[in-house]
Amino acid sequence: MSLLLMIIIAVVLFFNSYLPNVVGVYLNKSKNVDVILCKNHKAQYMDAHDKITGTWSQNQKEVDLNLTNGKHLVGKIESNRQLYFDDLNLRVSNVN
Repeated sequence: MSLLLMIIIAVVLFFNSYLPNVVGVYLNKSKNVDVILCKNHKAQYMDAHDKITGTWSQNQKEVDLNLTNGKHLVGKIESNRQLYFDDLNLRVSNVN
């Protein structure tokens, strides 16, 4: 039983260690868009017209933003600390 518990813990630690750290401030100056992802999984999306708050979660390849206005945005995590949102055709870069 303890061997099984150790294996489960090792698997969880293994997969958690490969999650990229996406916490930070992301900007796209040309489209005047800011995306802020906080450690407590609060999110903020700002563009020229709106400032929307919500929450975020992630897996190894994507960040999901659930905003309070009912919008759900999925951003692909790119290797060079950028997020790309297909629905908005928007790329934002980490400025931290």
